[in-house]
Amino acid sequence: MNPYKFRIRLSTAILFPIAAFVLLMLTTDGLLAQAGSGDKLKLPAGFKAELLYSVPESQGLWVSMTTDPQGRLIASDQYGKLYRITPTKAGKVDVEEIELEIGFAQGLLCAFDSLYVVSYGIDGKAKGKNKVGPEYQGTNKPAGLYRVRDTDNDDKYDHVELLREFVGKSEHGPHAVILSPDKKSLYICAGNATKTPNPEESRVPLNWQEDQVLTRLPDALIAATALERGLSVVTRNRKHFEPIRGIRLRSID
Repeated sequence: MNPYKFRIRLSTAILFPIAAFVLLMLTTDGLLAQAGSGDKLKLPAGFKAELLYSVPESQGLWVSMTTDPQGRLIASDQYGKLYRITPTKAGKVDVEEIELEIGFAQGLLCAFDSLYVVSYGIDGKAKGKNKVGPEYQGTNKPAGLYRVRDTDNDDKYDHVELLREFVGKSEHGPHAVILSPDKKSLYICAGNATKTPNPEESRVPLNWQEDQVLTRLPDALIAATALERGLSVVTRNRKHFEPIRGIRLRSID
């Protein structure tokens, strides 16, 4: 993960009837630096970059983002909570914490009246560099695809449901959740350190292997160049997984 990022808003009246937003941040070894104005960014014709918000260190490192039906942003700290970002008429943003035991997300998507979260999982007993904050002490959730809903229509998420557990973490673990072109299914994009999540059926036989002469070495540098293992699709009922074979991904998000 590149530790240097800038938060900006990109908008164009032609391409985006409702202003689209990209929020990024600049950190160095835990020390938060003020994000730049974006004047030096190279942008396509018709785009303008404007600084909206500098994420404080207390809100962590935002690594995934999606828009909700109201045009607001949902962002996730890589090792912490979810946040909802609402643009204001004054050109600023209101940021609120989503008070649920879910986060640690590499992928987010609003679809089918739900927020889908691809989470690292939460290990409340982890130590060292993987130790979580005090609010997560004793909390344990597996890595997986989660569905988050507002069940009482008060504009606040209040229910978390695990749809499918994943085996795999880190930057080589599960990542993006993407709406299919026909808007009836979700695609789950995972790195090469993620095992296939027990599909109910497959379009090709499942008796395949990578045909390696030597035993795979579980080293990050070797794994980074290996064939990506998982691109799965879950239908709208969210309980039915099917792997898609023969696809090699060039990027994750």
